Amino acid sequence: MCPFICKLTLDNGNAIPSSLGITDFGYAPFFEMQTSDKSLNGLVANLKFTCTAPLSKTGPSGSPFAATYSFAVTYKDACYDTTIYPAFAESTSFPLYKASALPFVVGSSSLSCGPVVTSIASVTPNDGTTPVFIVDNKDG
Repeated sequence: MCPFICKLTLDNGNAIPSSLGITDFGYAPFFEMQTSDKSLNGLVANLKFTCTAPLSKTGPSGSPFAATYSFAVTYKDACYDTTIYPAFAESTSFPLYKASALPFVVGSSSLSCGPVVTSIASVTPNDGTTPVFIVDNKDG
């Protein structure tokens, strides 16, 4: 098998900044991308693979032949597309002057993108008769 060398660069030939989370293995048209930088969401990186066979003399003027492939990579944070499922509690009546509990199913998301923050709010104005809600975290 004839050896070849591949180099991954930005499309303009410049080196790829480490902030893009790209690792070029340098021996084949293959690279790895991994980053948790949410600010990259929506960024398009225009990249170029240039592969040469150093022993080949079939290029112009007997120089090694080079193959170039340009492509774009778009960074996408899947959490920006998650669906939030609403929290659920059934309507009920509570006796006055007695602590009561309302079963409450906490909302969730369609992807594993961290916790869903749930808040309870009264839909009526605070007129002095608004009930007091207490969150019991030990039961989730």
